[in-house]
Amino acid sequence: MIDPRKQAALDKQAAKEASHRAKIAGIEFTPWPKIARLNREIVITEKIDGTNAAIGVIPEGHDDMGNFTPRRVYAQSRNNIITSEKDNVGFAAWVERNATILGDTLGPGLHFGEWWGVGIQRGYGLSSRHFSLFNTARWASGEGALALSNARLNGLAIDCVPVLYEGPWTECIIEYFINGERKTIASVDWAPTTVINVLKFAGSRAAPGFMQPEGIVIFHKASGSMFKVTCEDDAQPKGIKNA
Repeated sequence: MIDPRKQAALDKQAAKEASHRAKIAGIEFTPWPKIARLNREIVITEKIDGTNAAIGVIPEGHDDMGNFTPRRVYAQSRNNIITSEKDNVGFAAWVERNATILGDTLGPGLHFGEWWGVGIQRGYGLSSRHFSLFNTARWASGEGALALSNARLNGLAIDCVPVLYEGPWTECIIEYFINGERKTIASVDWAPTTVINVLKFAGSRAAPGFMQPEGIVIFHKASGSMFKVTCEDDAQPKGIKNA
């Protein structure tokens, strides 16, 4: 039996030779893409039913003429840059009112999240609106979580989407809350299946007590891909509901 490392070297050499022959023939070699392994680390977050939004923070600097440019904080919807004059359910106005603390908290970059709450989609039984960031690697723990906590202490309605599970695709351990009590469940089933069932049973983590959550988003680390599963009508295309 050939050594796997030797076989890999032979395969690499064969691919190189095939590429060389293709160039000689005047055609471009196109390899089959590498396939990521499914049963690898995933992060499952709650999918919040609001409207997709983002906050952009452009740092202080200088333009092409050498003139100083101050920091800019702006808002965008899924499709456009928005302002308080041409807004999307009040998001741009909220960003403009809180531009200083948002710029200080988030720092330079484009920060995507969900704008949700009263008057937006299912509303979650709330009387206010919130912005929940998608980037859990940065905002769900550590310094990022502390920065968001400090912003909330200053009255800013900002958080990170709840992380419901992080680990391998199968044989998962899920923690959830029911009536304020922490519960743990171990499952050999696929983690997304277990998490969506727990979410239906325990209700929203983003809005505790709200028993009609939308679903989950799965981030597969090995492939860098995201997938979503909804609690209801998941087999239907977006916008189509069962009669």
